[in-house]
Amino acid sequence: MSTEQRGIYVLYVGAGHEEATKSLIEHVASHDAYEEVFYPTFEKRIKRSGIWHTVDAYLVPGYLFVVATDVGFLREELKSVPALTKLLSMGEQFVPLGPEDAEWLEQLTTPFERTVGFSEGYIEGDRVVITVGPLRGQESKIRKIDRRKRLAYLDFHIMGREKTVKVGLEIVRKVAAGTAHGEQ
Repeated sequence: MSTEQRGIYVLYVGAGHEEATKSLIEHVASHDAYEEVFYPTFEKRIKRSGIWHTVDAYLVPGYLFVVATDVGFLREELKSVPALTKLLSMGEQFVPLGPEDAEWLEQLTTPFERTVGFSEGYIEGDRVVITVGPLRGQESKIRKIDRRKRLAYLDFHIMGREKTVKVGLEIVRKVAAGTAHGEQ
């Protein structure tokens, strides 16, 4: 069984341990074992003292993502990391994210800058239209919108498990169906 399969592998590290575990991997594991280790974040807006602030939050809390070619070597290197790092698998085999989910993650973020930016759009009837941001063209993946918290909820598949992730989205207006370009 060959371990040579380049892809984005997923590590479970426990919520709240993402940054510390990423740092440990970067300092302890051989850099030949991976191309990049990251925890994707998303920009969200929160209101403090009546003022809106943009902050980063974990896209998938408790998980790290590792771009690697030789998963066997990666697994051996992770054994030297003094932290919980569970490489997710399908049965006995360690496999990367599926092509659709890896592509989706690559579309929303860029290598070494793994933050999903804030999006804006409007609602026309029962249809969401994204005008600005990384969710543009991804409207069909939106499952739910919380306009008050300025969040969109999307489904993301990790090793056969479906996770709901949040990303920043502001709906600037709601218009009646069939209204041209959102104008009333």
